[in-house]
Amino acid sequence: MKKKLVFIFPVLLIFWINTVFAWGTDVVINPQTGEYYKNIRVSVAYDGVIFVGRLVATSPQGPYQKWEVLASTDNGVTFSAYDNGTVSGSLKFTNFDILAVGSDFSEFKFFIATTYADTLVSTSRISLFYKTGSPGTTYITTEDKNSYDCFSSIAISSDFRERANVGGSYYVTLAASIRGAYDSIVDWTSGDGGNNFHRNSLYGTSHYIRKVSVANGSLMSSSFGRTGIAWDEFLTSTAAFGKIYVDYLYGDDGSLLSGPFVLDGSSENQRNPCIILSQNTAGGSGPGLSDYRTIVLYEYNTAPGNVDLSLRVNDLLFTGTPDFTNNPYVSIEDGDQINAHGVYDPFYNNFLITYYPSYQE
Repeated sequence: MKKKLVFIFPVLLIFWINTVFAWGTDVVINPQTGEYYKNIRVSVAYDGVIFVGRLVATSPQGPYQKWEVLASTDNGVTFSAYDNGTVSGSLKFTNFDILAVGSDFSEFKFFIATTYADTLVSTSRISLFYKTGSPGTTYITTEDKNSYDCFSSIAISSDFRERANVGGSYYVTLAASIRGAYDSIVDWTSGDGGNNFHRNSLYGTSHYIRKVSVANGSLMSSSFGRTGIAWDEFLTSTAAFGKIYVDYLYGDDGSLLSGPFVLDGSSENQRNPCIILSQNTAGGSGPGLSDYRTIVLYEYNTAPGNVDLSLRVNDLLFTGTPDFTNNPYVSIEDGDQINAHGVYDPFYNNFLITYYPSYQE
């Protein structure tokens, strides 16, 4: 079946407020005959422009040899081409992510992160580059690996909406999980608005890592900000569920601060994490005000054949040792709840969480 890219409104949770919203009207975004899409991403710029990115193939099985970004200036009614890239021959794209950052035209950057693999010579590459409001593209970093399809996932984040460096440059972090004799987590972090990046090797394991997630946080009393990285780790290459770990980094250069912390040391029933950090530089007392609040969403195997959305909350980082024993929410709906995603809204100080209930898919 041909896949279409649509805007959909899955179940939305505002953390601590138990409100569930219905589905909205689907908006089909520029489907092309004979094209198939995956790794669909959405980001919104300071001026309300909506960017949608995706990998593109000409057959259901791939290979995916093109990425494209579409932009809408009319609140998602229509979309037009913004940028694209292609590879050919034995090359194929394997991961893709986008992020629009900056509070005005002068500091706007649109980041594009990709990985691709060469099926002929068994090598892989990760690339990060950006476009600005002016013509031209700037490459920030590339890294080659002498291993086929070794980048299992990537994720990019920023604190540009509520900056740890108040009145200064925003921070940007790209995280990647890498397959190998020892699977590993690495990050590239910028403390100057995406102009220069520091690379850090964070973690290695003899087990198997599949999904990485990253989020930047800010706090008035905390210098340099904090970045959280979460990933899932499996005992075997075919295991359906495993454990989830969290590392914390300094937000300005991505160097390791503390961790890793395991969400539940006795459980091998977790996967597919998404991490969110609070962003608040107004001061005050309480979670997210006097210390960072971290939420980690994940899929939890509550019983054979039953996958539920669960989350862990940590309110200690700057003032104490992180503690993820607080597990306030597990979904109890029929069917599976999968593909959770969340963001922090610094304007209203809410965590916004979405997921897909399988009975509505």
